[in-house]
Amino acid sequence: MSTALALALAGVLVTGAILWLRPAATPLWSGVLLGGPELAQYPRLSPDGHTLAFLTTSQDIFQLAVMKPESGNWTLLTHAPDKGYIGSLTWSPDGTRIYYDRWTDVPRGVYSVPVLGGVEQLVLEDAGDPEAMADGTILMARYNAQRRLQLIRLWPDTGRVQEFPLETSTVLSSLIRAFPDGKQAVAIGTRIGPGHELGPQPYLVDMQSGGVRLLAGARGASYRSLAVTRDGKSILAVVDVGNLAVVTSISRDGRRLVPSLLTLTNTLYSLDSGPDGSIYVDQVERGGELRRFSPQGGASERVALLPPYEAPGSPSEDSENFAVLPDGRAVIGQGTGGQTRLMIAETGKDPVPLLNSNEPNSAPVTAAGPDAVAFLLGPPQHQGIALASVSTGRILRRLNFDKTPVTSLAASPDGKTLYCAAAGMVWSIPSEGGEAKKIRAGDYVAVDPSSRSLLVELVETPIIRFIQVPLDGGPEREIPRPGPERPAFLIGPNSVGKDGRVLMVLGTFTGFWPAGILDPVSGKLSVLPVDRKLDYHVLNWTPDGKVLALGLDMRSRLWRFQPRKAE
Repeated sequence: MSTALALALAGVLVTGAILWLRPAATPLWSGVLLGGPELAQYPRLSPDGHTLAFLTTSQDIFQLAVMKPESGNWTLLTHAPDKGYIGSLTWSPDGTRIYYDRWTDVPRGVYSVPVLGGVEQLVLEDAGDPEAMADGTILMARYNAQRRLQLIRLWPDTGRVQEFPLETSTVLSSLIRAFPDGKQAVAIGTRIGPGHELGPQPYLVDMQSGGVRLLAGARGASYRSLAVTRDGKSILAVVDVGNLAVVTSISRDGRRLVPSLLTLTNTLYSLDSGPDGSIYVDQVERGGELRRFSPQGGASERVALLPPYEAPGSPSEDSENFAVLPDGRAVIGQGTGGQTRLMIAETGKDPVPLLNSNEPNSAPVTAAGPDAVAFLLGPPQHQGIALASVSTGRILRRLNFDKTPVTSLAASPDGKTLYCAAAGMVWSIPSEGGEAKKIRAGDYVAVDPSSRSLLVELVETPIIRFIQVPLDGGPEREIPRPGPERPAFLIGPNSVGKDGRVLMVLGTFTGFWPAGILDPVSGKLSVLPVDRKLDYHVLNWTPDGKVLALGLDMRSRLWRFQPRKAE
């Protein structure tokens, strides 16, 4: 174990990220890069241990494939180009079928297909992240009436649904896994009801009682993905420790933990275990770029090359919501020094820190007047909204706002009022401090530069909606959606232009989202013909009428790590 890793893990212990109840010995490993396509992720081994299912791209669409790990020979099982891209998968208990979800901007549904090939069948609409149980039922996430992804159990033969008091963190990750005996599952989520204030935590889910309880000894860490060992005695969990992805092993009762089973530098979207104790992982690297281009499309200019996104210690999805300053520079979160910090980026220069402070700071972020920005300050469990001076890097004030999680920030052009989306609601907050006022339900918010209205985004199924909210108290208006194009999350604080047009990425069947623009009057969505093909995530207007965009590329391969005896 390296000195850096030892210090990082010691920091986790001291801060209580993981309670080490009875540390166990760390095994040695040998690693093998598996064959198959160059872009592959989400490995899941069949019940008999002989076939590996995974996701790869065909015509830029993530589809389901299977492989023989020994030979590397593989084949596609799904081919539909118009049902959405696949995000996760699970084997049926008898190994004859594979369940998976399909996405565009929101989950379109859970499907199944025979392992020997055949027609895919819809299992349940508007749901994702399936996990098959030993009795043939399926755990999955589905949007509830509060627009939150809730853990449910489906009986496919009858359509019966059982709800669990747990909001899952995301359906685009491996955070729901069942034990082989079918009595319990483990899931990362936020408890519905008492305990909600703890935020995302690992819970054991009891199939008989329908109750959930915190997994002993594993509270507080930043989990990326989960798996369960074949004997059902342990849980494998990927934890971010600084800029490392550490695979830990936690006993089912939470009393025994191997804090560093396997350590890697790349992101792990998913992992699975084999009968011989092997661990199958995908190692993913996503480079980020800030690019500037005309709204008419054409040639683009690279403003900044960013560190790998979605890597350990890198910005989260909401941290991608960067802002544009009045002088055209950008403020964006980057993973540096083992934590996310806000950096100022401009063409031809290396990004520099926004703050003259070591206190953790991150997006969402927004310009708030000519020389101030609003952002999140503090560690993830205790973040609050603060304002700082761009010119001096000093913190100006901290606001008394305790609603979490904060997913979006925007500000009036004069900087006197902040607009915040938190816990599914949009609020207005005086930037000098004062009482927050509730405006309406919403997940992301942007401000019309004329100060006449807000644009509120609601992430819900079956499609993302956009609402124009007049600031003078007039009636709201939902922007129509004619045509086949679909919006995807998320809008930035500068997404609304001076002429009212809205920049946004488009949800597509491919999973690689193009840059787009919305006419708020007609509701027409158009793709911007940019020369650089990337998976675009956030688009903002610059003061001179150009587009500043955050885009990601992707590289991903499958690996098998096998335990070996010490020599």
